[in-house]
Amino acid sequence: MSYYVAEEIVAEHLHRHAIRERNIPKINFCGICYPRPRNTNRYFQRFWNWITARHNAQLHTGYTVTLFNNYRTGRNHPNFGLNERTRAITLLISSIRYNEPLTPFQEVCYYLSRLLLDTDCFNRDITRADLTAARDEYIQSQRELEEEDNTLLVNNQPPPPANQPLPPANNQPLNNNLGNMATEQQIRQIMENIFGAEGTKLDVQIEKSTAKVNDFKGTDSDDPIEWLSSFERAAAINKWATEARKCAIARAFMKGITAE
Repeated sequence: MSYYVAEEIVAEHLHRHAIRERNIPKINFCGICYPRPRNTNRYFQRFWNWITARHNAQLHTGYTVTLFNNYRTGRNHPNFGLNERTRAITLLISSIRYNEPLTPFQEVCYYLSRLLLDTDCFNRDITRADLTAARDEYIQSQRELEEEDNTLLVNNQPPPPANQPLPPANNQPLNNNLGNMATEQQIRQIMENIFGAEGTKLDVQIEKSTAKVNDFKGTDSDDPIEWLSSFERAAAINKWATEARKCAIARAFMKGITAE
């Protein structure tokens, strides 16, 4: 089992507990420092079901639960901006123990950030459309970053300098041995893709799933004009604001020959 924190830091910390050392600094991934509560609310359980099924999460701590709940209660506070969200999501993901293989750290950050926004902090169950849209948007964001880097190279401009890894807790480095290195710049870019530069989209109304959309299979019984009209009505009700977002969600409803 693995963490996104460097293995030597995990081993050293657990060894200090094993020899009963006193006054050990608390670390977010440690279940001894932060014992798990007996019960968790349904919002955390939705989050936990997702990250265990999709990203091999195995154990969480009391820190994980507390931080998740603090994120939920503070998400609409005017001072809870992009930097605070970035830090909270980084700490949350790094407080969990995983089975391998590990999803790249920046990818998990993207999915969690997207789902926190789309489900209003897991206020509802995650849908297949949510997962498909998050995956497609992540792939598109990576393509855009690659194109941006290529443009800089063509224009003989050096890419932005890589920062040091964003420390998940107590200035601990991320686990480099598993190829999950993520720089502060990368995590910041992920958050800006979702919440806008400097968090300009944080005031946008939260997406909903009030209006339902049927799958479109392209059969004789499917009317594309009628389906598109229905989808546009659902998009307006559910606050799917941008064309890129609507396209990503629409792809999740394409089935059969239309999905190819």
